[in-house]
Amino acid sequence: NIKATLCMAVSANGYIARSDGSEDFLPYDGWLRMLEDVRKYGHIIWGRQTYEAGREMGDPYVVDISGIPIILLSTSRHAIYPENVTLWGSPEEALGLVTDRGYPKGYVAG
Repeated sequence: NIKATLCMAVSANGYIARSDGSEDFLPYDGWLRMLEDVRKYGHIIWGRQTYEAGREMGDPYVVDISGIPIILLSTSRHAIYPENVTLWGSPEEALGLVTDRGYPKGYVAG
């Protein structure tokens, strides 16, 4: 059984996203702290909507994640993703990839 760490971005008043899914109210320094953890784990597991919200925020967010292995959970396989993104349909499959790649724990963020 592989273990996973969950990191959630939450504002001081308990919001995780606006009604349209955007997270533009979260401070950039929180993003940088999360990236420190991502680099320690060697990867990040995201849902498709979280990934797309991050990409929509543009630079420097897109540049920050460009070299990080991203395990993306999505049942939609119609989009084309960058080379560092691996698409999986379920959390179980994603954690299986974590094991296959030799990561000691999964790092799930949202």
